[in-house]
Amino acid sequence: MWRKIIIVLLPLLGCHEPDRARGRWQGVVEMDEITVAFEVGGRIDDLAVGRGDLVTAGQVIAKLDDAIARRSREATAAEVEAIEAELALMRAGTRQEEVSATSARLIAARAVEKNLHDQQKRQETLVEEGALPAASVDALRTQHSQARGERQALEQQLRAQRNGARPEQITALEARLAAAEAAVASADERLARHVLHAPKAASVIDVHLEPGEIAGPGVAVATLGDIHHPHVEIFIPQAQLSQVSQGMKAEVEVDASSHPYQGHVEYIYPRTEFTPRYLFSEEERQTLVVRVRVAVADPEAALPIGVPAFVQLTGAAP
Repeated sequence: MWRKIIIVLLPLLGCHEPDRARGRWQGVVEMDEITVAFEVGGRIDDLAVGRGDLVTAGQVIAKLDDAIARRSREATAAEVEAIEAELALMRAGTRQEEVSATSARLIAARAVEKNLHDQQKRQETLVEEGALPAASVDALRTQHSQARGERQALEQQLRAQRNGARPEQITALEARLAAAEAAVASADERLARHVLHAPKAASVIDVHLEPGEIAGPGVAVATLGDIHHPHVEIFIPQAQLSQVSQGMKAEVEVDASSHPYQGHVEYIYPRTEFTPRYLFSEEERQTLVVRVRVAVADPEAALPIGVPAFVQLTGAAP
């Protein structure tokens, strides 16, 4: 009786050879995850995606409240406009009408100064004769001094208008303009960073913050999955590693699809491992293996993520 049992079992055991004996390797379909975050901090004003959404490259994921940054930018832009106007006037020079107006003001100022000077002299004479107290001339001296200062200022203004702006004045104003324009560009860049975009087409795996919450610089707002570039990691015994090369073609099969997916060996990890991630048999658990990443061609993102996969290495590297 025992002999019959053994005879029956041996053929059955022969039918269950490990997949790797036939060049098929087991793994799980995975995708790379991308964590997206703002480069600046602030309060989340709008969240444009949710879990499970598909996003395209460049699509808006979230926005920060940019009211303060926008007002700062507007103030800097106004300064640029003011400097540009001042520089344009300086380069154009003073108009003849302005020179004439300043000249007329100077003539009037000289007349006022002379009149106050004459009054002061008469008052001083009366003080010396004892007809007036000494304090009575103090107010005239103050008015005369102010008139002299106004006349001198108008003389300088008239000389500047007739001579035009000095080259160093224009150079200094041009430097101020360049600095203000750089500040506007910096403000524009900072405003742009208040909007978070998807770096590539992907699926939204998780959203970590909600509108109204504070997002710090570098704090994860959402996690995306690159569903258009799936991969399968398989584990090759080091004794068979010489048969595997980077770029080697592969076919990937999953139960959910009736046709295999094409792929290639994308990367061979440099370190060996004692225990692969997926434990399928006692024999595999005792094998020293090397992890190999197989990229799968799936431009339509039809391959389910997380399902078991079987990889057949079919040819040499192209």
